[in-house]
Amino acid sequence: MKRQDAVRGWRGFSRNALAAGLAACALGAAAWGQEIRFTRIPDGYEADSIPLGMPAGGALAADPNDPEIVYMAVGPIGAYSLARIDLRDKSLSIVAQGPFSGLNGIAVFPDGSIAMTENGALETILLARDGNADGDFDDDGEIGELIAPILTNPNNDFTGAQIRLAPAGDPNGIPSGSLVLQTADGGTASELLVIENPLSAPAFRPEGGAFYSGFAYNGGFDFDSAGRIYMGALSEFFAPEIHALVNLNGDEGIGPGESRVLPGTDLTGVLDLAIDAEDDVFCTDSWTGGVKTFRSPADPLADSPAVSEFCMTDSVFHSMTINTKARPFEPYSGPGGAAMLIAGTMGDGSWASGRNLLALRPAAPPDIAAEPVALDFGERDIDDGPSPALAILAVNQGLGALRFGVPAFAIVGPDAASFAIVGSPAADPLAPGESVAVAIAFDPARTGLHEASLAIATNDPDSPVLSVPLSGGGIQTPGAASLGDLSGNGEGEMQLRWANPNTAPLAFFAMAYDVYEEEFVSFDGFGSALPVAPDATSATLPLAFTGAYHAWIGSYYPDGAWFVSDPMTAILYGGLPHAPRRVQVEPVLGQGQVRLRWKTDLYGVWHYQIVCYKHSEGFVAVDGPSAALGIEPWTFVDYGGLAFDAARASFIEGWADFRLPGPGVYTFFIRGVSWMDPHWGGAYGTATAFVLP
Repeated sequence: MKRQDAVRGWRGFSRNALAAGLAACALGAAAWGQEIRFTRIPDGYEADSIPLGMPAGGALAADPNDPEIVYMAVGPIGAYSLARIDLRDKSLSIVAQGPFSGLNGIAVFPDGSIAMTENGALETILLARDGNADGDFDDDGEIGELIAPILTNPNNDFTGAQIRLAPAGDPNGIPSGSLVLQTADGGTASELLVIENPLSAPAFRPEGGAFYSGFAYNGGFDFDSAGRIYMGALSEFFAPEIHALVNLNGDEGIGPGESRVLPGTDLTGVLDLAIDAEDDVFCTDSWTGGVKTFRSPADPLADSPAVSEFCMTDSVFHSMTINTKARPFEPYSGPGGAAMLIAGTMGDGSWASGRNLLALRPAAPPDIAAEPVALDFGERDIDDGPSPALAILAVNQGLGALRFGVPAFAIVGPDAASFAIVGSPAADPLAPGESVAVAIAFDPARTGLHEASLAIATNDPDSPVLSVPLSGGGIQTPGAASLGDLSGNGEGEMQLRWANPNTAPLAFFAMAYDVYEEEFVSFDGFGSALPVAPDATSATLPLAFTGAYHAWIGSYYPDGAWFVSDPMTAILYGGLPHAPRRVQVEPVLGQGQVRLRWKTDLYGVWHYQIVCYKHSEGFVAVDGPSAALGIEPWTFVDYGGLAFDAARASFIEGWADFRLPGPGVYTFFIRGVSWMDPHWGGAYGTATAFVLP
């Protein structure tokens, strides 16, 4: 029949014993709890959580024939059961109801038998065998004592905690298949015990003695690939220690010179320890909730390993194992890699046992690729601005999620400034087969070859930064310069300033068109085109006369090509006014009445000064449009209309009416006066009038 009390009739008095190992004690500190969580995991791994539906008890062991099957102590303190968990579907079944008052170590034999340390009411080492092959150990006679403990603590208590099977190859002189047991007696009385032939003729080796001793409390242990043992421990004052054990002479125990406490492990406490297939040693860091790691050194009795953080949880006390050394546990070695399993208590101050089992596995590797593998923009004129954008696809060709770093995309290299990422490409994780487009434009600032790379930072273990070459050529073609400014200097000269966004010409030629004279300005010795050096960006044109001008800059190339800029127009206020053109006198109705006409320079003249000369008499006062000013013999016709009678003259239209004093021959002299001080007067224009008797 089924046994509901697997320990009925066994020796020992019922008590809540001092925990055989602080891990087991802490994990049972509260009957019910919440779920613990990972707070930080390394790149290349994926976290998972297996709900238990009941508190975790701490002890963990994987089936050597199927590492996806894990056995674990579950239930409230003092009433543990043995659970079988299938990591594939997260199913849980109770295979030994117990209740066990202290279930602190589990080891699974290849034949399916299970060894357990019970340091509560029974204080012994148990062996569970499924005699009727019904999948549990609850039938009569299926759980019994494997071997009676030895070397108990001063109170005659058995404090057995973690247990493991010695791997193949007689590691450290321990026969393969032996059961290795760590105790937690306190002081310096704790031991590492070896039980050889545990399934047939169990016996301690050496007989009645320990393989290793001299530490206070347990902290887990494991074998590396060379068979050396790394063992976690706590001192009497709970200082963490990592012991390296190397049986140099292959005898039955660790003697002087064969052990060493590793320095500089930087732990706050160690409650469990495991080693993976790659000889990375992992140990729980109790007070921080973390797991730390170091690579097994070549000579653990002499070398000092570099310890680093591996992962963090929000648990305070936690136990940990790696389910197999037959599979890799390297980052991105999944799927199908080994799993790190963690059970622990809540770190919220409640000390409640977590109701879940954390699992950390190597992630399936992502594999980034770029399409295309390089981007050539061809030739781009350096004055045309950014090119149309071209896209690079970042594609995840792997089996795992591709995650981007910070920054996800960057342009690097000697000509990085010539290329630009357009917009803000998304940096969300890419599932296998997904891609993201990165648009890039080319904007060279110089001629010649430009080279850079698009750097894509991801969690791809083989290419953490994928470099996609970018290239393009900056060119300049012949073409017209661009005038930027025209200005006068007050002395009859005009400055032209331009930019040439093209190949340098053989020469520039500056040209100006005189709006008043209605012709191009002729420069002494050069005609209408003034040559300028090909590297110049400005020129001074000696125009001399005030007024409006249109100006150009032309670019002449060795092949005879000729490019002319768009014109600019400016007014030159400094210098001499032009001599008035088209000056003539017209008779008007009335005796002695005449109209003087001229072409007005609307831009270069402030006012016109007119004086009349009568032959045989000299300059005479005439009745003109500014007679009221009393400035005879002068007549003023100004731009603002302040100096004359508007009914008798027009500055804009260029005319003025006069009444001449009697018959005779009269000559009118007219000149313009410039705007700028000292208000130069230009050359005179003349016209003659005849007044008959």
